[in-house]
Amino acid sequence: MIRLCISTQTPPFRPEEILHLPAGKKVSLAEHPQSVGGVVPMMFSLLQSSVGRWVHPSPLWISFGGSRKLPDLTTEEGIRLSFVDLPEAATNGYLKFKRSMWNAFHGMGSFPFDPKSYTAFLEYSNRTARKLLEHVDETDAYYINDYQQIQIGAMIGPAAPALLRWHIPFNLEAMPVPLRQYMLKCVEGFDGVVLSTRWEMESLIRAGYRGRAYQIYPYLNEKTLPKVSASATAAFRERWRLGTGPVILVVGRMDPQKRQDIALRAFVPVRRRYPHAVLVLVGNGSFTSSQEEGLRTASTSGSWRAELGRLARSLRISESVRFTGYLSDAEIHAAYESCDALLLTSTQEGFGLVGIEAWMHHKPIIVSSGAGISELVIDGVNGFVAESGSVEATTSSLLHLLKDRSGADRMGEFGHNSARQCYVAFATKRLRRIFNEVIEEYVPTGPRTSRPRRR
Repeated sequence: MIRLCISTQTPPFRPEEILHLPAGKKVSLAEHPQSVGGVVPMMFSLLQSSVGRWVHPSPLWISFGGSRKLPDLTTEEGIRLSFVDLPEAATNGYLKFKRSMWNAFHGMGSFPFDPKSYTAFLEYSNRTARKLLEHVDETDAYYINDYQQIQIGAMIGPAAPALLRWHIPFNLEAMPVPLRQYMLKCVEGFDGVVLSTRWEMESLIRAGYRGRAYQIYPYLNEKTLPKVSASATAAFRERWRLGTGPVILVVGRMDPQKRQDIALRAFVPVRRRYPHAVLVLVGNGSFTSSQEEGLRTASTSGSWRAELGRLARSLRISESVRFTGYLSDAEIHAAYESCDALLLTSTQEGFGLVGIEAWMHHKPIIVSSGAGISELVIDGVNGFVAESGSVEATTSSLLHLLKDRSGADRMGEFGHNSARQCYVAFATKRLRRIFNEVIEEYVPTGPRTSRPRRR
């Protein structure tokens, strides 16, 4: 079995929950999941389906705790959690630099280089690498997640094989040249990289990458999908005053990259045709920006939410729009059960697991052409792909779905079948082979003879 060490920026628990735990108390990840983003659910799904099978019991999971020193703990599932902390000043600089990277990868701005914030970014990477190296003698492979940890492969060096899992859009060809060169050097510091879509893997290779590249669609654990009772759905509908008309759902953090403004504008003709229709916007900030869940630093989520509110008022649809903010997993799944269609409007999106979740609830989806999940959408069969950034194309798809309800139901059923490509059981079979390949091809430098050598 593989002794696996996972590293993510986002912790599997909200830091506030950890700080208030009684000493010695164990908590369950299944009962208290971190609901911000898709990285944590993916990693937990991987462990749920693999520990005791091909992943050794008691895997290690290292994540970022911000400026607060969080205690190490072990979950009821046997997962050992350890946290990296940063001084508050360095945390702010780190967030500034990673936001610049985020904007560049999502086509939302250039890549201004600020030495001070880059130094803070390096400090986060350095502290994370040191934490990982503390556990090198009990690790066969590191599984490093996303762009925030892009420096770590080279920092770990020859200590142990490290596999990078990339989650956000990865189009190096469209990047500013300095960022493209920087990212290519960093990625080659790992022993392999796993990308979400075929298109991204091809883009990486065209950019000149010379290492191992693999493609696996993001995944969810289908066995843990909560069953939403009729009473829970009714309670959700009553709480958010959904009425009896069509319900269009948007799930995503409050961020300009998610382009909820397109959903608002596209909804105007829908409401004109269906006066009782409701648009539900679910989400708050990311882990590193959410006041409720994250690092309690300044963020764009509040200003973007306010801008969307102003837009809804100017479009005269405020009474038909619901901003729910943060919802628990149970509430989110009640939202899926309550909707007629899911809308994903991001101009660029690494994948879009919310689309898979909607499919798991037998709902049709409309996604932008810039979302990775569009690779799985057959237009008019399991959903629609709308031209990225196009209000008109989004409106047309929404009206088509609402006009042909029986056809929309069939799309939801076809989508449910399509979602199987993103079930964890399907993904972990490939991951197991990838980890074994990376480990077996790795040449250890130290005296630890337990580590496999090159065949």
